[in-house]
Formats: sequence, C-alpha cells, structure tokens
Amino acid sequence: MKTLKRAVSAQISDSEVWIYESAELAKQFAYAPPVSTGTNAVLLTREYETNARNIARSQAALAAARLANLINNALK
Repeated sequence: MKTLKRAVSAQISDSEVWIYESAELAKQFAYAPPVSTGTNAVLLTREYETNARNIARSQAALAAARLANLINNALK
C-alpha cells in the first residue's frame, strides 16, 4: 500500500500540492511537541529527532522522484 501511495504521490507535478504536503508534515512532525513557542530552550527527544530525520529522508526521496518525473516528461 505504501509503495502504491508513493508511486501515485511521485506523479503529482503541482508545486502547490508539494507545498501543502510539506507544510502539513512540518506542523505534524517538525513543529510538534517538544518544540515550544516560548523563549525557553527545549531539549529534543530521541524520538523527535528520529521522526524528523525519517520524514526528511522520505521527503527528499519523494522530491527526487518528482524531479525525475518532471525531467522525463519534459524530454518526451
């Protein structure tokens, strides 16, 4: 199921959709607790760091697939 979803997502060429997806992931993972809106420094947990790293890797792979699709379509 995940592979099919990724393949479908890689076919999306609308940059507005990319922006929306990234913003939602940022809200869910990057700007989620333990991140604070206050002025005090917050120690990030290992779980937070792992989740953020995994999302970043996944998004980088998706960006590469989308770029490859754009290039392939432009060269047809």
